[in-house]
Amino acid sequence: MKMLHCAELSTEHRRQGLRGSLCAFAAPLPGIAILFCVFACTAHDGTSQITQVVARVNGDEITVHQVNFLLENSPAPGAQTPTDPGKKAQAALDQLIEQEVLVQAAVEQKLDRNPEVLAAMESARRSVLAQAFINQVRAGTKKPTGTEIHAYFVDNPALFAQRRVYTLREFCVNADRGRETQLRSLWAHSHSWDALLVAARSAGSRFTTTTKTLAAEQLPLDEVEDFQRLAEGAVRFSRQVETIVVQQAVKIVREPMSEAHAGPMIEAYLMEQRRRRTAQDALAQLKKVAQIEVIGNLEVSDGAARQEPANPRQ
Repeated sequence: MKMLHCAELSTEHRRQGLRGSLCAFAAPLPGIAILFCVFACTAHDGTSQITQVVARVNGDEITVHQVNFLLENSPAPGAQTPTDPGKKAQAALDQLIEQEVLVQAAVEQKLDRNPEVLAAMESARRSVLAQAFINQVRAGTKKPTGTEIHAYFVDNPALFAQRRVYTLREFCVNADRGRETQLRSLWAHSHSWDALLVAARSAGSRFTTTTKTLAAEQLPLDEVEDFQRLAEGAVRFSRQVETIVVQQAVKIVREPMSEAHAGPMIEAYLMEQRRRRTAQDALAQLKKVAQIEVIGNLEVSDGAARQEPANPRQ
C-alpha cells in the first residue's frame, strides 16, 4: 500500500512536472478478485457452511480477503510477474503461505516480543492509521469545474497551446566554488559546447553526460517558462543540490496540445493539487487544536545521525 507520510504534504510537488505530480496508486484487479470469490464460494470447511478460507498453515487460515488485498496493493508488476489472472492469484497465495510459515516461526521463537520488532509493528500501525485518515480526507475533495480546467489551459500556454518538445544534451559537474561562473564566462566568449565539455572534464571532479527528449509537461513546473525562452543551440545553467547542470537545446519541436486532449490531464493534476491542500489544511487544523508539548532536548542516536538525508529529487 502506498504510504503518504506527513513530510510528503510539503510543497516539494511544485518541483515536479505536470505528469510527475500525479500520484500513481495501484489499480485494483477486479477480474482476479472475481476469480477468487468464485473459488471461495465453492470451498467448504468440512461442514455445510460456505467458507472464504483458501488455505491453512498449521491450522491458521488464509482467506480470500487477504489474497485480494495483496493483489490490489502489490507494487507495479515487474518482468517476472505473471500476466495470467489465475497465475497472479496463485502467486499471491503462495506468497501469503510463505509469509505465514515465517510468521509462525517468528512467534514460536518469541520474536514478536523483541523490542525492535514491537517498535516496528507500532510504527507500521501508526502509519496505516495516519494514512487511513488522510485517505478519508482526500476522498471528500470536490472535482475541479470545467471553468477551472479551461482557466488553467489558458493560463499555461507553454504547457498546451505553445507546447514544445525539447531534445537536450547535458552534463553535470560538482558545484565547486566558482565553477558555474567559469563555465558561464567560457560559453559567453566561445559559444562552443565542446569547449564547455573540455573545461568540465579538466576540473577533475565527477562528470556525467546524457541526451534526453522532454515535452514541456515533463519539465519541473517552475522551469517551463525558462525553457520556453530557449532557442535551438542555446545553453542554460541550473543548480541541483551540489551539482551544476548545463543543458543545450539541440532541437526544439512545436507540438501544441488541444484543450480537449489536455482536459483530462489538467483535471487530474488540479484534483491532486486540491487533495494535497485539503490534507494540508486538515493536518494544520488538527495540530492547531491539539495540545502538543515538546519536553527536553531531542537526542538522536549515533546510528540515526550517520544516515544520509534522502535526495529530494528522487
